[in-house]
Amino acid sequence: MRPQWSDEKFREAHEKDSWTTWFGVSFEENGEKLLRNCDCFEQLMFEWEPPKRADLCPSIVSFVGETGAGKSSIIALLIKILEQDTVLEVPVVGLSKHGQRPTSGDVHLYLDPVSITGSHPILYADCEGMNGGNREPTSRSVFSRNGKENLPTKAIRYMKKLVWGPEVMSQADREFIVLNLYSRILYTFSDVVVFVLTNTSQETPLPVLILLSMALTSLVERLNPLS
Repeated sequence: MRPQWSDEKFREAHEKDSWTTWFGVSFEENGEKLLRNCDCFEQLMFEWEPPKRADLCPSIVSFVGETGAGKSSIIALLIKILEQDTVLEVPVVGLSKHGQRPTSGDVHLYLDPVSITGSHPILYADCEGMNGGNREPTSRSVFSRNGKENLPTKAIRYMKKLVWGPEVMSQADREFIVLNLYSRILYTFSDVVVFVLTNTSQETPLPVLILLSMALTSLVERLNPLS
């Protein structure tokens, strides 16, 4: 499942994959954290002719789990096994030499090749892995100049400053963002959430507790509380 790519091929794959970014957070030099919403969803909907877009009812299947669990590999298999000659984008699968370092950052969106012909398309959301710590994904080396991210600006629709309480902001590192922001957004908007496991021998699987926490947090905090 892990491709035998050269560094140049791996870089090219990430450059192409950058256009599948749905949303993510950039960490600015001044300490600010900006939520970026890209136009990937809209671009996927443009696969349909204008008269048919009004009737579209897309479904989102989100894949979450620990770093290195195989989320991207599963999505790539689902796309390629159903349409081997597909021209649709597929996730970049990590190289063995990168170990448990996250491959692609943020959340990426991919189109299911079978449902593309109907009015109920399925979109696969590939979330950056949990428990990756503060290790930057390998894709960051492709889009960094002088240590600063440089994603394609045409793909970004808008950016919004994230504001939490001071206690939260002090601990809002990359791992915190993935677990508490990305997962919450995906749980709210997804029709199906797939938690990819690496260890199924636990008596009380941690993923079950995480999913329950996501559900509770999404329900309680999706709206601003009354002051």
